[in-house]
Formats: sequence, C-alpha cells, structure tokens
Amino acid sequence: LVPVMWYVPDAISIDSVTSFEGADTATGDTTRMHLFSYTFTSGSTSALTSGTLLAHNSDVTNAGSEQAYLSTWTVDSASVSAGKVILAFFRMDSSTDDPAVSVTVKYHLT
Repeated sequence: LVPVMWYVPDAISIDSVTSFEGADTATGDTTRMHLFSYTFTSGSTSALTSGTLLAHNSDVTNAGSEQAYLSTWTVDSASVSAGKVILAFFRMDSSTDDPAVSVTVKYHLT
C-alpha cells in the first residue's frame, strides 16, 4: 500500500473530486470509485483503521477502450484531520481489462 497512500500532514477540507478512467480492451464494464481516509499506525500489521468515506462517484457503464470517461464525485465527508492517510479505490464488476484511472482531489487547508 505504501506507493498509493497519500499522507495528509495538515487538516484539509475537500472541495471536489473528479476522475478520468479508461480500459485497454473493447469489452466494457461497470465501474465505481471511492475515496477513504484512515488513521495510520506506523509499524503495525493493521496499519489502517477507522476508515471514513470521503467521496464516491456514480457507477460508470463504459464501452472499454473506445472512450475515456470523466466523473464528478459526490463529497460525503469533506473534513480530513491532520495525520490521516487517504486512499482511492476502483472496482470493476466482471471484466479482466487493465483499467487506467486518474483521480484529482481539490482541497484547501483548514
């Protein structure tokens, strides 16, 4: 998880979340994404606890590699305390495509 964790050193408020997604084959699938914050415990085998849903997108029914899709997410909980770790999750229903995803989080310090 280390390469994909975003450590938040100062408290922030999330203003908006958007994402692009695509796939490498012509077979489409339904996808969805979520953004969570966690309490991080250094050196623990249970390093991530107390998950909070920050934002999510609506299901995207895509046609595969022919198109790229832009999603504007719903912010569920904008406040993130200093010292938290943020992770984005991507789910596909059934396809074995290799997805490409880019998530942008607009925020300000609080």
